[in-house]
Amino acid sequence: AVAATAAAAPAPAAAAAAPPPASTPAKGKGKPKGKGKAKVEEAKANAEAKAQAKAQSRKTKARRLEEAQARVDAEEDDEGSAAAAASDQPRGVIYIGHIPQGFYEPQMRKYFSQFGKVTRVRHSRSKKNAASKGYGWIEFAEEAVAKIAQQTMDGYLMFGKKLKCEMVPPDKVHPSLFKNSNKRMVNFTNKRRTKAREAYNNRPTTEVDGETIPRMTLRQAARRSKSQKRLSSVLKGMEVKYDLEAAKHDASDAGDFISFSAGAPPARGKSPSSPKAKAKKSAASSSSGPAASKKKRKA
Repeated sequence: AVAATAAAAPAPAAAAAAPPPASTPAKGKGKPKGKGKAKVEEAKANAEAKAQAKAQSRKTKARRLEEAQARVDAEEDDEGSAAAAASDQPRGVIYIGHIPQGFYEPQMRKYFSQFGKVTRVRHSRSKKNAASKGYGWIEFAEEAVAKIAQQTMDGYLMFGKKLKCEMVPPDKVHPSLFKNSNKRMVNFTNKRRTKAREAYNNRPTTEVDGETIPRMTLRQAARRSKSQKRLSSVLKGMEVKYDLEAAKHDASDAGDFISFSAGAPPARGKSPSSPKAKAKKSAASSSSGPAASKKKRKA
């Protein structure tokens, strides 16, 4: 019993040595100050991300075309790289000549796919009107398949034309041979015609005394000289001695003038101060003098 009481005696000291329980912090105290700002910034970032995703989800015609073109380019690049990586043999390129009308890129790809996998097709076209030039190139994933296709289709009669197929050595294949082969070329015929028509019909202009007037072209000058020569030959056949250049100089020396009135054709006359006009007036007055005196006597 004494041992039991001695062992139980130190228990209150151990209980007294235990640390007091931690007091709970009051509400609203001890929180970090920047936590509210971080939440606001996070909400703004989420709103911006949602707005951007919503804008990207809108399907417009331009966006659909861009996505389709990007998918086609990516598929062709992936197909070409995958075929080159999977096959130990290099790619084979064949040249095709005497291509008939109507046998274009889709038809060529579909027809030559029966020999093996076709990676790229290039049909040579005109830059002006996108018309076919009658030759092109086809790239196969394997060179052995390209040789088989070349031997099979060389001299093959198609739509009245014999195809000419030749193998292109790898060292002669230009790096940019199939560049932009998947893009559709545009026909610029209408634009070129419109530009040529405007350049032909619009006469060049020049500025004279602050006024813009149409400039006479060499063709117009040649036509005018030709018409003057024709007129002079007609007058000569009628035995009329009339020189156009001399008449112009005489008219300028004599003081002739040309008057233009609005709404009426131009009228040609003489200036009253010219000597010829004065002589004519004096002759008319002298001839009309006796007649006037006779009338007065009869009256």
